[in-house]
Amino acid sequence: MSETKDGRRGLLGTAATVAIVILVAVVVVVGAVYWGAPRLTRVRVGQPPPDFTVGQLDPSVVTGTTGTLSKMRRPMVLFFLDTRWPGASAYAHSAELLYRRTFRRGLTMVAVMLDDDLPRAREFRQGNQLTFTVLSDPHAEVVGAKYGVPKAPEAYLIDKQGRVSAVFTDRLDWADPATREAIEKHLEPGAW
Repeated sequence: MSETKDGRRGLLGTAATVAIVILVAVVVVVGAVYWGAPRLTRVRVGQPPPDFTVGQLDPSVVTGTTGTLSKMRRPMVLFFLDTRWPGASAYAHSAELLYRRTFRRGLTMVAVMLDDDLPRAREFRQGNQLTFTVLSDPHAEVVGAKYGVPKAPEAYLIDKQGRVSAVFTDRLDWADPATREAIEKHLEPGAW
């Protein structure tokens, strides 16, 4: 940059610096808004969820080596998980507690792991002692086309008629009273 005789920057240098600062500020603000914004999902309440078939993370859970959404018992909670997401282990543990409290009342829980590292995903499942069905779709190649690729855990409540009754596009607190109420109305009577 050129300076004038008294040591001040020229008008062009100052304008360029201001433009760069403004550009960086805009990028930071847009990034923050995007990251904090609720994710729009392709799945709508009242509609059947898009069907898919992906591999089983543990084939002993369902006969065969694949799992097909439309062939699973309902009501169901379907959710997506990636072990690289912050808090994934606590989220999975919380889901497991919900499943253990409700499976005798008819709730099916299905997680789709999006990890591309299958040994790591299997280790995650075993380490967290997950007893519900866990499917695997590395890189979200199958479900990504139908549901979009989630940037955080995402869940869908599917009723007995096979329609989506609730969509949760953010990390779900499985113990939250509103979540429990949404699930409870689809279960056989009994204590929570």
